[in-house]
Amino acid sequence: MNRSAIPLRMRVLIAAALLAIGLSSGWAQNTPRATDVLARQADVVIVGHVASLVPQWDETHTRIRTQVTINVSQGIKGTASGSTLTLIVPGGELDGVGELYSDTPVFHRDEDVVVFAQRSDQGLYRVAGGLEGKYTVVKDQSSGKQMISERMTLGEFTSELQQAIGTKGLNH
Repeated sequence: MNRSAIPLRMRVLIAAALLAIGLSSGWAQNTPRATDVLARQADVVIVGHVASLVPQWDETHTRIRTQVTINVSQGIKGTASGSTLTLIVPGGELDGVGELYSDTPVFHRDEDVVVFAQRSDQGLYRVAGGLEGKYTVVKDQSSGKQMISERMTLGEFTSELQQAIGTKGLNH
């Protein structure tokens, strides 16, 4: 099917429905065991702030991908604080065409995240583990703490990851 034949309104409704499905399972998407395994398998695990999203066509001009640049505030594995991490994520919107993949996390500019990434054979970083490879960090309204889920603070989460990886901090 020709993507441009699908009206923009319909693409937006489909994207919203897929996002709602993803959000409804968001709190339960990972178990500690799965996160531990993902942390050990990933080349890079960071906490950071999404600085930019740049959609682009692939080399064949048939698929859209988005270059996501994250300012790293804490390196848990494979990178140091203060640097940036650039990911290539399938999907995005460009030239009036939108592409969304149900097994790929969506990033938003100015969002705080924890990301598990793997380096591809071409040397590009991609999110490891599909949807499980990205967590959004939110500020709890009552306590003001940075949270990963309703029951886990960012600090608790990063401590568990460091323990799973066998590190005490940066540059593993």
